[in-house]
Amino acid sequence: MSESAWARQWRPNQIPNGAFNSCANCHEFPGGPRNAFGLAVEAVVTPGSTAPFWSPALAALDSDGDGFTNGRELGDPAGTWNPGDPNPPALISLPGDPNSTPNEPPSVSLASPTNGAVFAAPASVTFEAAASDSDGTVVKVDFYDGVAFLGSATTAPFSLTAELWLPGNRLLTAVATDNRGGRTTSVAVTVTVEADTNALPRVDVTDRAFLPETLTVNVGQTVTWTSRGSLNHSVTSTEGLFSAGFLTNGDGSTYEVTFTNAGTYRYFCAYHTSGSISSQRGTIIVLPGAVPLVSIVGPTNGATFTTHDTITLTATASDPNGTVTQVDFFDGGPSGELLGTVTDSEVFSVTFSLPPGTHEITAVATDNENATTTSSPITLTVKTVAITNPIPERIPKGDLTIELRTVATNLISPLGMAVPDDGSGRVFVYDQAGVVWLMTAEGVSPNPVLDVRTNLVALGNYDERGLLGLAAHPDFAQHPLLYTYTSESNASPADFTSAATNHNHQSVIAEWRMDPANPNQVEPSSRREILRIDKPQSNHNGGTLRFGPDGFLYVSLGDGGRADDQGDGHLPEGNAQNIGVIYGKLLRLDVDGTDAVNGQYGIPLDNPFAGWGLVDEIYAYGLRNPFSFSFDRATGELYLADVGQNKVEEINLIVSGGNYGWRVKEGTFFFDPNGSGAGYVTDTAVVPPPFDLVDPIAQYDHDDGSAAVGGYVYRGTNLPALEGRYVFGDWGSFGVPSGRLFYLDETNAVREFRLGLQDRALGSWIKGFGEDADGELYVMVSRTLGPRGNTGQILKLVSVPEPVTITGVSRTPAGDAVVFTWNAVPGRSYQVQFTTDLNQANWSDLGGVLTATDTALSASDLISPNSQRLYRVVSLP
Repeated sequence: MSESAWARQWRPNQIPNGAFNSCANCHEFPGGPRNAFGLAVEAVVTPGSTAPFWSPALAALDSDGDGFTNGRELGDPAGTWNPGDPNPPALISLPGDPNSTPNEPPSVSLASPTNGAVFAAPASVTFEAAASDSDGTVVKVDFYDGVAFLGSATTAPFSLTAELWLPGNRLLTAVATDNRGGRTTSVAVTVTVEADTNALPRVDVTDRAFLPETLTVNVGQTVTWTSRGSLNHSVTSTEGLFSAGFLTNGDGSTYEVTFTNAGTYRYFCAYHTSGSISSQRGTIIVLPGAVPLVSIVGPTNGATFTTHDTITLTATASDPNGTVTQVDFFDGGPSGELLGTVTDSEVFSVTFSLPPGTHEITAVATDNENATTTSSPITLTVKTVAITNPIPERIPKGDLTIELRTVATNLISPLGMAVPDDGSGRVFVYDQAGVVWLMTAEGVSPNPVLDVRTNLVALGNYDERGLLGLAAHPDFAQHPLLYTYTSESNASPADFTSAATNHNHQSVIAEWRMDPANPNQVEPSSRREILRIDKPQSNHNGGTLRFGPDGFLYVSLGDGGRADDQGDGHLPEGNAQNIGVIYGKLLRLDVDGTDAVNGQYGIPLDNPFAGWGLVDEIYAYGLRNPFSFSFDRATGELYLADVGQNKVEEINLIVSGGNYGWRVKEGTFFFDPNGSGAGYVTDTAVVPPPFDLVDPIAQYDHDDGSAAVGGYVYRGTNLPALEGRYVFGDWGSFGVPSGRLFYLDETNAVREFRLGLQDRALGSWIKGFGEDADGELYVMVSRTLGPRGNTGQILKLVSVPEPVTITGVSRTPAGDAVVFTWNAVPGRSYQVQFTTDLNQANWSDLGGVLTATDTALSASDLISPNSQRLYRVVSLP
């Protein structure tokens, strides 16, 4: 490529903002050797080529070594801009000049007046703003009433006194400008200006706006226009009836017109036109006579009500030279919702109810000449009413009795199982602490299948993070792969992120291959990362992994954490309801595909939102903390337990594209996130609910638990009475290990299992459930709150043994021993126990476990003279 081809401003439209500020200059001025950016471009452009060359790689370079990447200096940090795209809005700098660096805009906040302040018009209001600039100086702060320019301050403290007279709610802002032209607008402050009933008609001429834009007066009244802005203006009648040819910028000069005829008079500013169209227009409506007077006298401005209240609104209205024929009451101004109309009355009053939120109420009086006047607005706040006990009925004991057989002990915090379909009889048990164990009929192997503890964030005494999910490839015999869901540090760029200031950790899904030399161990170096997600807070992780009957991997994700689906990392309307973010969703992935953005998995073609340009992975949404779910192996139906906020736990039947309500609803009840307070359930929707919300098939409130733990539909053979019933549980409460085992009856009502012949409490926290290859179910429990200790156990749901009947008691001839005989079932095991006091709960084992080989079994015990022992025989599950 010839030297002349690299002349100044070479191909400026091939980089973002290249046509501005000589950003495309690839040489040191004027036309000298190539600058640092020119050398970087030359390295990626083929001589003679006209193909686009801007790329993420070129954007990521800091060619001139000034500490800012080329993309940052040109306004496209990621390098995603393409020729023909609009230029990114930015205060750009030169990527080939180390002395040209990006400008950091100033920061500004409006300190006075305060939000919610009330003024009586006309009010002289002092504006104060705090402004600073990290890489320069603030040269001025402009103050605005809506779009109306009020004035500027050029030195700190940035202060200005201006008049506010236009009645209503005024939106005030401050705009700071720094020495390099960077501008920042403050968060708006809303104040209320109460009308001056004695004020003369006036219009303020501000920069590109007449305030008010429409003014209603009576015949004979004079309207005064006052120049308030920083620009020159005119007041020019559209019909040529009047004209103030020139109003000097911001000098307070005035122009007056007295209107002697009724009608509508339109005018514009001749200085702010585009072609024949003015961007600054106004209207004067002249009524034939005096307008009525109207004001709202009750309730008071700022009053608060609930959605259960009936509100009575009262206005006074009169007319100087006629009669008031009607008063209309509106929510949201005269163009808002009509609340009621009162005609031919001395007292103008209506009653109504309002939905939750903030409401601006006005009254519009109409007289016998059809003249109207709108009152000053009042603001009413309506709050929902919390339901303190949404489900008064307690969960009853059902008619199903089961026993729990201990099959594994000395675990930490077991959460579930993954069962390969290779006929090996193996079960992979995953523990929240970060270990996968092999369980067979002989018990749990001492050697872990997989240990990811070094991958995890440090876990606390109570923690919702850890190794939260495990799944085996659905064709494990041909593809011996395991998939994990882990909570890891923020070590790598995430595939999905939030707007959180800081992320607590990252949720990571990875694939592992079994070691060909040891099929009971994973090859550690085989790890393939599939998906990494930034997590705003530590809780609400979801975490379950399950392959569905369709062969796709389903993944549950919580709403981001914290509480009420709000706060740092949450959208204003919450994450769970927005299908443009990944949180609060059930995902569906093709682990054998590669068409996802990161190329590590595929998107099933029939995912409900695939191709929408949002989050293609979503299968269902509106979830809070879907800690656990499973598929019915007989029907393929997907059951999901969603942990509630403060009151209601849900069992959901998931369908493709389903919206399960959070945070519009919690259970079948509406939910109010309640701002900075604790959220609660209520009987009134806080926002209009989507039409397609799917209610849970079962629910219970916190009288009966605190966190639903999903299980499985029973499809085994050992418990025929349980066939087709969904088995699940509640984790318990923080104070004591108090998990409970539930099932759904034929009407999907929640029932509690009876445990054992005497019906006992479980006495442990429930951590999860498992299902083996035969459809038999297991519950994972621990007597330790979090991922600590060694009290974790796996209990199998089994039938209750037949009651034991002692058929004989005798003493030996010497009288120093007692012999027991009881009916027995061949093959069943029994334990003889004794106590010295029935008032004590503790029984001691007498010897070891006895296994029957016949229909009767005996045991004996030596007794001391003058002693007493009470005995029982326990049939072991």
